[in-house]
Amino acid sequence: MERRYPLALPLAVLLAGCRTSASALHAPTGPLDALAPGEHGLALVVGKLLTMDESDRVFDPGLVLVRGDKIAYAGALVAVPAGYAELDARAQWVWPGLVDLHTHIHAKGWHDLNDTVRPLNPELRARPAIDPWEEQLEHARAAGVTTLFGIPGSGSSVSGFGTLYKPERDAGYEEIVLRDPGGMKIAQNFNPQRGAGDVGSSWCGLAFNLEYLNDRAAELAADGRDDWKLENLMKAHRGELPVLIHCASAEGIAAAVRMWKLRYGMDAVVSHGCWDAWHAAAFAAETGVPV
Repeated sequence: MERRYPLALPLAVLLAGCRTSASALHAPTGPLDALAPGEHGLALVVGKLLTMDESDRVFDPGLVLVRGDKIAYAGALVAVPAGYAELDARAQWVWPGLVDLHTHIHAKGWHDLNDTVRPLNPELRARPAIDPWEEQLEHARAAGVTTLFGIPGSGSSVSGFGTLYKPERDAGYEEIVLRDPGGMKIAQNFNPQRGAGDVGSSWCGLAFNLEYLNDRAAELAADGRDDWKLENLMKAHRGELPVLIHCASAEGIAAAVRMWKLRYGMDAVVSHGCWDAWHAAAFAAETGVPV
């Protein structure tokens, strides 16, 4: 028997744990498949559905079919197949889960994320700080964020390597992690220019530190030698891991693009990009560096 539920549940939370099938966004050529005996499914009838696909299609109204833990259909409102429980959410909008690639909410406080004894920490990872029971992850899920890149803080120039994970609470580390390491975290300017008076407290010193470390990693890779401290950095040089660069201002972003993309040829992404950074937008676009 078809059941109808009142409009009360946040759609982002309902869909946060679902995967999307390869054909979910394809327009149906006929009636959609009914559920088999013993299967469970939910039909969400929504006021507006944003697909965010290549064509930016919008369906008003729209329909989302969740079959088990997989989104089986997302598109125009058509007849709901037999067996699905129906949720009438015509006053709501729905869109794919959000991905946040610059987050620090996986741990309690900055003391677990900022190790600033040294300005360069390529051997560090965010993994030991991840707490699936962290309250802030509940807020992320409620806002529709389904994937996060948990990274170290920005107190040092090379902060370490982050972890790509799902903000699921009732699960262990192995169940929520998608990729570890997921990429390298770099703080290019402002935050890491430390006040202790050591090398790295100025732009000149910061640039020297980063170039010295990268040249060392490139030299070892070229000679076929290993260094456990630089293992993940060498993966970034080989294009196996991306580089997320915390950066700001036009001159800072231009310098980051020149260093990581043009000099070292890495898969670089600039994060933040605030203040007058828009002046460097055309340069970043020409080099293919996302901001």
